[in-house]
Amino acid sequence: MDVLAGIAAARGKGVPGRPGLDRSLVTTGYLLSVPDAKGICAVSVLGSEPIGGVPAVPGDYTGVTSVRVLLDGGRPVQVLGPAGSIPVAAVSGSTPTLPPPPAATTSTTVTVSKVILPTVSGTWRVPRASWGRWGDSADVYQGNSGESGQLWGLACYGEQITGLGASAILSATVTMVQYGGSGYSGNWTATVRGCASGTLPGTAPTYLGDTATATLPGSGKDGAAVDCVLPATVREQLRTGNIKSLGLVGAPYGATYGAGRRGNAWALALTYQLTT
Repeated sequence: MDVLAGIAAARGKGVPGRPGLDRSLVTTGYLLSVPDAKGICAVSVLGSEPIGGVPAVPGDYTGVTSVRVLLDGGRPVQVLGPAGSIPVAAVSGSTPTLPPPPAATTSTTVTVSKVILPTVSGTWRVPRASWGRWGDSADVYQGNSGESGQLWGLACYGEQITGLGASAILSATVTMVQYGGSGYSGNWTATVRGCASGTLPGTAPTYLGDTATATLPGSGKDGAAVDCVLPATVREQLRTGNIKSLGLVGAPYGATYGAGRRGNAWALALTYQLTT
């Protein structure tokens, strides 16, 4: 009897859908970009990240900030039309608050300090057109002693600086260590300039960019360390990789220890920014 009564009560009514069969849903979301010439736009629904590539029904979307969106399995598949201009987190009468779209992605900047040591160094002896053994092969000279001929030194950092991924280099200081076996016995001016080579080139080094100077105490002060502050233009060239080594180009004859000869010889101390 109960079964017959149930059949009689359902007479004339449609057959209900199977639970879970239809996953479509219409909701109100934010219109983040108006439909383009192909009717494609970007929306945010239920507080989601911007979702692009959503087709929109043709209509006037001028000044529209919210739209009715057809979802399938929770993902927008069609913008059905404008829903007005509903500001973020607004409540007007019975209109529910829409979940706000996520805030724009912001970058984070941190300041880091690091010391970079040269991978190789040496001195180009112009009369012999070679990286000659003038003192230790790694030592970095400048000038002309008369006996040696013109000397150009170079300390190379390879890809270590560009590998930092710095968004800006705030300070750069290179440390030179006086070599006591050669050079002036008194003070001499070391002139530092950049070079594009990341290692010792096969020919004479080609220097570029602005120069920086520091006064070294001469051969009587073996092992004395002197810092040389590099200008902003050189810092930027180091960051971009236009400069990958530093050398000596001054006229006074002088000598500094090279890579591996003293722990801080041609060490490059950097303070830089990383932006993520």
